[in-house]
Amino acid sequence: MAVTHVAGEQACDVRLNVHDPDPKGMNVRAAPGKPPGAVIAVLKPDGEWTEVHVVAASGDWLRIDGAQAVDDDAPEGMRPVFKGAGWVHVSGLGISELMTGEGRVLGAAPVASAKLLCRLLL
Repeated sequence: MAVTHVAGEQACDVRLNVHDPDPKGMNVRAAPGKPPGAVIAVLKPDGEWTEVHVVAASGDWLRIDGAQAVDDDAPEGMRPVFKGAGWVHVSGLGISELMTGEGRVLGAAPVASAKLLCRLLL
C-alpha cells in the first residue's frame, strides 16, 4: 500500500520512543488525518522499548521510515521491527531526554529559536 505524502509537511530527522499505552501496539497508517488512513502495520510492545525514525511532520502526525526494538542480542543492540514508510500519531511517542516545563517539544533545528514542529503533552 502506498504511503501518502502531505502538502506542507515539515521534513525532520529524529528518533522517538514509542510510549503508546495501548497493549495491542501503535498503529502505523498509510495517511494522516481525520479519518486516518488504513492501518498498514502495528508496532507491538517488544523488548525494552521501540523507537521510530521520523522523517516528516504534519500537524499531530509524523511520517516514519522504520522502527527498531532494543535487543541486547542483536547487532549494535537494535533489531528492525518495521521497514518502510507510514504515519503515526504523536500521542503515542515520547522523548524522555527533552522534557521541558511545557511538555516535550520537537523543533525544526536544535536551537531555542527554531520553528516549533509539535508539542507533546503527556
